[in-house]
Amino acid sequence: MRIRVFASALCFLVIVPALLGSGASTMPSSSPSSMSSMSPQEMAIRSFNDGLRYRDRAWKQEKQLATLQDAAQREKLAEAIRKSYEADIRAQREAIQHNPSMYQAHTELGYALRKTGHYDDALKSYDEALLLMPNYGEAVEYRAEAYLGLNRVDDAKKSYLMLYNGGAKDLAKQLGDAMQKWVADRKANPAGADAASVDDFAKWLGQRSEIAGTTGTGSSWK
Repeated sequence: MRIRVFASALCFLVIVPALLGSGASTMPSSSPSSMSSMSPQEMAIRSFNDGLRYRDRAWKQEKQLATLQDAAQREKLAEAIRKSYEADIRAQREAIQHNPSMYQAHTELGYALRKTGHYDDALKSYDEALLLMPNYGEAVEYRAEAYLGLNRVDDAKKSYLMLYNGGAKDLAKQLGDAMQKWVADRKANPAGADAASVDDFAKWLGQRSEIAGTTGTGSSWK
């Protein structure tokens, strides 16, 4: 796995190419003759890859869901999506049992937990991933989306600035898109978010979008 190191005005970040958000391929694993012959590391990789397959199934199901109009069919498919992510959760927990230092599994566990609405548990998984691999870009971005699910806008802003200032522009854009969706969702259904705070955040996003579109790639801003 290629790791790119870059500097910002405030810190050094380590950004790994998108493992989760862009549908990266599974980790290479050996093919032992039986489970009993597998090392803990091999078992961890196997469970991790199993989880990614469940996640990929959920992604395909989500695309199908976006095309359905029938309420009964949508409900049935939504339940199938939930089960796919729950299977991913189980697989990633198994991976972590075999290899507690596997930060990718902690990050993927956080992703699946977030997709099933368990935001607080997702944050714990992201925090663990970042303890193991400080400033791992995927965990930073996905943790910020969990912050949004909990209406923790200020924390999400800090994550965006960390990614953008660190040079992870693709991940910053991914987070920016999630932020725009959060604003639209909260305007339709506040879900505990204050209307004035939503408006202020929308203005902040507008400013950041303008700066991101006009500032050179080597810049740093707040």
